[in-house]
Formats: sequence, C-alpha cells, structure tokens
Amino acid sequence: MDTYPKFPKIKNLRVNGFYGYKDIFMEFKDVTVIVGKNGMGKTTLLKLIHSLLINTSDEYLVSICNFAELSFTDDESITFGGLNDEFKRILLEKAVDDRIDEIQKNKKLKSKKTNSIKKIIADMVFNDLFINNKLSDTLKMHKDAIFYTEKTEKYIRNELKIRYISTVNISFNAENNVDVGNSISTNLLDLATNKEMIELLKNDNRLYKDAFLEQVNIMLSDTNKQFFTSDNEYWVFDKNTNKKLTLSQLSSGERQLIYILATAANIGNSPAIFLMDEPEISLHLSWQEKILDVLRKINNNMQIIIVTHSPAIVMNGYMDSYVDIKNIVMRYNHE
Repeated sequence: MDTYPKFPKIKNLRVNGFYGYKDIFMEFKDVTVIVGKNGMGKTTLLKLIHSLLINTSDEYLVSICNFAELSFTDDESITFGGLNDEFKRILLEKAVDDRIDEIQKNKKLKSKKTNSIKKIIADMVFNDLFINNKLSDTLKMHKDAIFYTEKTEKYIRNELKIRYISTVNISFNAENNVDVGNSISTNLLDLATNKEMIELLKNDNRLYKDAFLEQVNIMLSDTNKQFFTSDNEYWVFDKNTNKKLTLSQLSSGERQLIYILATAANIGNSPAIFLMDEPEISLHLSWQEKILDVLRKINNNMQIIIVTHSPAIVMNGYMDSYVDIKNIVMRYNHE
C-alpha cells in the first residue's frame, strides 16, 4: 500500500515530576510498544500523550506531572506546565514587539534617532528582569495551559487524525447494554463499531476498504468465518453453521477486532496517530501476535503507540519496537 507523504511524527516525550517522584524520557518509532509491570504508569503515559495532542489540560493531566514536552520530527513541540527555549524565544519576541509599539506611540521617542531606539530595545532584550517578568506573567495566567505554536495547532486541527482506543473500556462496553428506543437494546461496543463501519462503507477510497476486508478475513479465518460488505451493509458468514451473523452474535473478541481494524482503515487518508491501551484483551494469542502486522497492512500512514502486558504483541517482527518502561524512568530532577 502506498504511504502518505512524509509527515511530522512524535519523536520523543520528556516528563518531569511524573507521579511527583520520577522523570521520564522516551523516543518513538513508527510503531512503539510500551511494556511493564502494573502500577508503572504505562496507561498514564498514553493518556498524557493523548491529552497533549488534543489540548486537554484537565485535572488528570495536572495531577500526574510538573512538566511534559512532546516533540515532533519537524522540531515542533507541545509543552505542559512550562516553556521550552523555543517558546521562550517566541514569547520574548512578542514582548519586544509590544514594547516597540509602546515606544513608537511615545512622541518623544519618535523624535529620537533610529539608533537610539534600537539601543533602548537592545537594552530591554538583555534585561533579565524584563524578560523574566514577561515570562512569569504569561505562566501565571496560563499555569495549567498546553503550549504549542500556530503551525502545530493548524497541523493537529486540520491534518492529523488522532485515535485513542482503550480495550479495557471496549471489553466493558461489550456487555454494557443501552436502550436505543422501540424496546431495542444494544451495547456501546456495537454502536461504536457500527459507526466506524458506516463511515468505512461511505468512503470512496477502495484502497482502505479492500485492505480492511482482506485483513479482517485473515483473522476471522481462525474461527472459520468470513466478513462481507455491500454498499450500505455488512455481515459475517459462519461457515460452521452456514448462517449469516449480525455483529451482536459475534464474540466480544471478534467484535473488538472488527472495531479496531475499521478504525484504522478510517484514518488512512490522513497522517494519523493511533494510541491503544492493552489491545490484547479479549484477543486470542494468535491474534495478539498478528495485530500489529495487520494494522500496518491496513494503514501504514499512522504512527502506532501501544501499551501492553503481552509479549506476544511484538513477537511477529516488532521486537525493535519494544520499550520497557523501567528503562525510560530517570532519577527525579528537583531543580
């Protein structure tokens, strides 16, 4: 499958004061699989990345770290809880521009020679108190804000597609039925899967629909089933019973699989970041071993970041994507 033209991807993440007592630094590839024991903060890191990407500085983010910086391969970055040197430079330029406006409004200064005005500006630029006051005022006004440049904001809002899937929630939602009216009851996983499938069926680009069908049927062949679509309908045929099955008649693992793969196919037309928390839940071991390869074959335009407890996820050619969380934890820097 042709790849999307080169686009900025997540390069690294730096976190200070993670849980209040440790620092984190990690680098990312096209596929990154974070593993580690319970309680080490894998899911928290994934949620932190998601919060930074969607610009949500909620109480959760505020409570887990003092500072975080998510850097991209184009040297742009997103920060929370403070400013990196680039943001300081931008703020300084803005502060100096504001002061220039003040100078130009002052009739006495207007009459002075240009060189004199430049000297005044130069003195202010190198005045630490002036600079620090400007930065301090900005941080006080936005102490819990997420900072990123206009370029990054436009990229995230207009081009980048971000998907966060928690299979812990998926498994819960597979059994969590809701009343949709007319005495019809369904569950949240089926609703979400149906939404993704409707979007996929409407997509005029056959490339990702065909890739989805090919890969989902490779996976379902393990249970002797086959997935079919028409212009506005989809179903599964059970070769064991020669019966046509609806989504609700499938196992939770099969429904979860279809949801994940359809979501991946639906973000194939744009640069994308696909975040998944414990995708192995409800998936058979053989599916765990195949899931990364299948996702990449459906859509290799996305950067995949996964947290997992299952070593099987990386066994099928993705050992170089493996990151043990204990190896990215550093001594807490109190400065």
